[in-house]
Amino acid sequence: MTGQVTLEDAARVRAARESLWAAHRAALSTATAEAFEAALRQDDQVTAALARAQSAALHRAEADARLAALEISRARHETEGAAAVARMAAVRDDLARVLPEGLDRSTSAEGLEDWMRRREAALEGYGAWQAAARDLAGAVRRQVAARDALAAGLAASGQDVAEGAPLAVLAAQARVLLERAQGRAALVEAREAAALDLRRRQEAQARAQAVMQGWRDDWQAACARLPVGVDGADVALMGGVLDLLQGVEQAWRELRGLRDRIGKMQANRAAFEDAVTALAGRLGLPGNDPAASWAALRARQRVALDGQARRHAVQNKLTEGAQTTQALHETLAGIEARLAAFCAYFDCDEVQSLHQLVEQAGRRQVLAAERDRLARDICEGMGTDSLADAVAALDGLDRPALAAEREGLIAAQQRQAQELQRLYAELAQAQGRIDAVGGDDAVARLQEERQTLLLQITEEAHAYLRQRLGIAAVDHALQGYRDSHRSAMMQRASDAFRTITRGDYSGLAAQPEGEREVLVAMAATGASKLARDLSKGTRFQLYLALRVAGYHEIAGARDTVPFIADDILETFDDDRAAETFALLSGMAGVGQVIYLTHHRHLCDIAQRICPAVRIHALG
Repeated sequence: MTGQVTLEDAARVRAARESLWAAHRAALSTATAEAFEAALRQDDQVTAALARAQSAALHRAEADARLAALEISRARHETEGAAAVARMAAVRDDLARVLPEGLDRSTSAEGLEDWMRRREAALEGYGAWQAAARDLAGAVRRQVAARDALAAGLAASGQDVAEGAPLAVLAAQARVLLERAQGRAALVEAREAAALDLRRRQEAQARAQAVMQGWRDDWQAACARLPVGVDGADVALMGGVLDLLQGVEQAWRELRGLRDRIGKMQANRAAFEDAVTALAGRLGLPGNDPAASWAALRARQRVALDGQARRHAVQNKLTEGAQTTQALHETLAGIEARLAAFCAYFDCDEVQSLHQLVEQAGRRQVLAAERDRLARDICEGMGTDSLADAVAALDGLDRPALAAEREGLIAAQQRQAQELQRLYAELAQAQGRIDAVGGDDAVARLQEERQTLLLQITEEAHAYLRQRLGIAAVDHALQGYRDSHRSAMMQRASDAFRTITRGDYSGLAAQPEGEREVLVAMAATGASKLARDLSKGTRFQLYLALRVAGYHEIAGARDTVPFIADDILETFDDDRAAETFALLSGMAGVGQVIYLTHHRHLCDIAQRICPAVRIHALG
């Protein structure tokens, strides 16, 4: 189908299709089937053409809106530019009034800034020149004073000084004179040092000769006192004799020491044998062989030491047991006192009753918190200030009726949107026809048609808004109904997520986002996070909790297939992995759970949490 497609054409084609469908259902012949097929194809073509026309009209309307926004933005920017130009002119006028004498009044701000920088540089250079001039004058005065003092010194030393000689000449003459004086002083000092060294050497030589002569006299006297044949012996021969005598003396001392040690050892042995024999006699052991008696005594000693060690160990254990018993009695007394106080407070006689009361109190707190959260969710969803107002608004409402009404409003909204797009398309066509006409009365007729179309568009827009508000109200009512009747699967997923995270998150909730609902994780601190905002590891734990809840839901309705997990605990820490294995153990009670991993420590955790687990090593 070609040309412009209207809603009347679409309605006519749809009516023809329905008529041919009724005829085909009545006849069920080839001719009616072919006729219905042709009508069905024509209806599809008309629907597609109508959708394309509506889309084009919508795009044109959006383009017109964007163009109008751009025109407004351009006008605002032009106004701001004119204001900026005026401010710039005012700044230039102020600058011209404050310029110093000698500068052109038309100098720009950049030129004035450059002139001020050059002025500061010139002032700094002038100050440096003045300081250098002062330093130069002082140096000249010091040079004249030094030249006069040097000339006076040279004249006093008998040197000829030329009248008006410069400072450099006088300094050279003074250096030559000073070097000569230093040379003469060095020679005198060297001569005195050499004379002193000569006297010291001569005195040392005389002392050495006297010592040598004394030693020779002593040597001759010592040789004279020795047996005949060594008189006049030289030093080397006597040195060998002395070495031999020293060796004999050392051997004699060692021999005496060994004899003394042997005697003492024999005495010690005899005393030891006597002591062993006496001790064996007191203990009733045979004392004929001291070695055998000593071995028997050593064995008896080891037995006695072992018995003493065991005795000390038993005494230590008894002491520790007594201390532990005392501490346990004290702890038990404190616990009994606290239990008595709790029983008196809760008006019960048994500990089991007290335990049940404490559990009931804990469940009451949890239920109260859940009740408050559900009340807040219902009030937010219904747009009321209190739960009583929300319940009053829901009284008399039926969920199937609300759902049916919501579907009807959505269908009506879609029809109104299509009609609105059609009217916008007709408006665009009318505008085009207005632009194409000349100066006759067609302009007046088109203007009248335009006003009529605008009124229709206004009415349709109001109806569309009313339907949208109705759909929103139904959505809020359904959301409140869903929150107040949360499924067991969501509760099970919340419990699993709280278990895996070890209480870091209290549970899960659903909140609307546009046309759909998103999952929200509720932290223990009261904060909430969307699933996409969680960390990678926590997000994996959330998905696992949902899978656990879904598996239990399926297992309660039908037979289940094995639950297979491939190393999903890789990003979990050991504590959360242990909690997860506990959940998987619970799933194994209603089905089969298979976990694949290459981490050995996870196998150890699984065996600790689930003693009945079976581990298979693959490959």
